[in-house]
Amino acid sequence: MRAALLGGLLCLVATAPLAAPWVPAGDDEVVERLPARVAAVPRQTHDPQAAAHTARALIERSREDGDPRFLGQAQAVLARWWEERSPPIEIALLRATIRQSRHDFDAALSDLDELLAREPRQAQAWLTRATIQQVRGEYAAAEASCIRLAGLADPAIVATCRLEARSLSGHAHEAYGELSATLDHASSGGASPWIRTVLAEIAQRLGRHVEAERHFRVALAQGPDAYRSGAYADLLLELDRPREAIVVLGEAERNDGLLLRRAIARRALGDPRADDDRRELRARFDAAAARGDDSHRRELARFHLALDDDPERALVVALENWRTQREPWDARLVIDAAHAAGRPQAAAPVIEFLRERGLEDVRLATTSPARSR
Repeated sequence: MRAALLGGLLCLVATAPLAAPWVPAGDDEVVERLPARVAAVPRQTHDPQAAAHTARALIERSREDGDPRFLGQAQAVLARWWEERSPPIEIALLRATIRQSRHDFDAALSDLDELLAREPRQAQAWLTRATIQQVRGEYAAAEASCIRLAGLADPAIVATCRLEARSLSGHAHEAYGELSATLDHASSGGASPWIRTVLAEIAQRLGRHVEAERHFRVALAQGPDAYRSGAYADLLLELDRPREAIVVLGEAERNDGLLLRRAIARRALGDPRADDDRRELRARFDAAAARGDDSHRRELARFHLALDDDPERALVVALENWRTQREPWDARLVIDAAHAAGRPQAAAPVIEFLRERGLEDVRLATTSPARSR
């Protein structure tokens, strides 16, 4: 989801208790290669600075890999303050970030509002708040939060935050032009991959595929991560270039979102390994359901629609997802599933939302089987 650029693309990398057990052939067979530890996790620390340092590193690793196990470790580091109403500022910000990554948006916003009441000049809190509001389709509120960043963050970051929100509310062409100029004059090189990714997604919604691809390529060269790889792969799938999408996805096994896209690309190529990916994904979704984890409905709806050939179930899940997430992809899933299920009227509330917001997206103008990819 869009929040992944700042809060981490949270995917279901989980064991699968409902799948058939697998037994290695011998003691020498590698079961899994675990990632290097970011830092030693203190078991019971009362030092908020030390805890914040470790939790921040773990969250960053989760962002890079899309591996939620690092988020669990980060939460364990912050356990001493997890239930406190007003923990130290940095702890509150990290707690909100973890909750955002897990799609617990109400709790994350509550943390951020309480934090900003104490420290209204906390730039990262305003940025995270804007991101959540944008994911929820609250574009005017998101832009207002971005404006509060003025004087607190690099002007390029403020502009990108504000223009991204404007691009979703009837001003996509204008926002793309302004953001292109911002990129040309940006003084913060670290923000460039984010700016490029936002430009790529605006261009994609406007149907400017050559420009979108150029921005994605440069962004990935500057700062590769799971979110950008998935977003670029989606563009390649839309352009009927599944073989290239697989190359962009790379090692997809750890990240459910990337694995989902690889399965879709393999299916488009008639690769029998798509069935292996589909079975693995089903096991992971079943395991999540057994845990009571329903925070990844977008991925599940797409799975049912594109891989499971079950548009009715896809529609049910997509509508459930729409209650909390209202990004363009979420709208597409509802519309595509409704048409595939023969019930286009089920997408009426989503279409009305898009009209009210003035959201411009050529992919939402028509419906075709290819769009479910």
